[in-house]
Amino acid sequence: MVNLRRLTNIKFTKITTENYFTWIIISLGVLYLVFNTKLATIYHIILGADFILYYFNYRNDKVIQFPLERRTDNRLKSLVTAVIAYGVFLIISTVLVKFVAPMSAVGVGDYMSIIKLMSTSVPIFAGSLVLSEYAFGMMIPTVESSLFFGRLLEKIISVIERRTGVKVSLEHPSASLVFAVLFCMAFFVIYHLGSKGLANVPLLVTGVFAVISCILVLKDKELKSCILLHVISNSIVILSSFKFF
Repeated sequence: MVNLRRLTNIKFTKITTENYFTWIIISLGVLYLVFNTKLATIYHIILGADFILYYFNYRNDKVIQFPLERRTDNRLKSLVTAVIAYGVFLIISTVLVKFVAPMSAVGVGDYMSIIKLMSTSVPIFAGSLVLSEYAFGMMIPTVESSLFFGRLLEKIISVIERRTGVKVSLEHPSASLVFAVLFCMAFFVIYHLGSKGLANVPLLVTGVFAVISCILVLKDKELKSCILLHVISNSIVILSSFKFF
């Protein structure tokens, strides 16, 4: 007989920053040596920026406001939150694209067109579903989310607080919080423009994605649901590219 009490008392290991950097450094090393050196170099730079911001954020504030994970007992809730957030992202994106670019092929409720737009930022890796899912469905979303929606968002909020002398509330909307979110969104969009050469409409969708990601981080005070949203989004694009739907 399965001991249900024992199953419900399983203690999961918290995902720490040390675990994260170790996993990413090893994965990027393999990517660099075996597969795509240009891609690996870009993400080594992102990882380096992530580490530098992590170091200075911790040195100045003695605490990381948005860790990868604060607790382990809310993982299912974070997954459900990410799925709901992805649905909201698709709805907002289709409506916004149709309003801003009425001549585009995207119609209201045409979610597959949004997925195809996003496929321009998620390339297929070595023609392999497994490698594409590992690199672009898991590793890359974690690195990008940690830098743009974790360390950068945290740094901007910290700078605003030091400049104004006023504590920025993470629970209530404010001009400072909106500025921090828009700043991170701008950096995320510029990064996709520079490194992946996206066109205007995909960049608009990328901006929507960035804002929703920041909202998740501010709501949860951790990166878990934000990373899961990024993983879900990229994974669906990869599966679509391999004609699963």
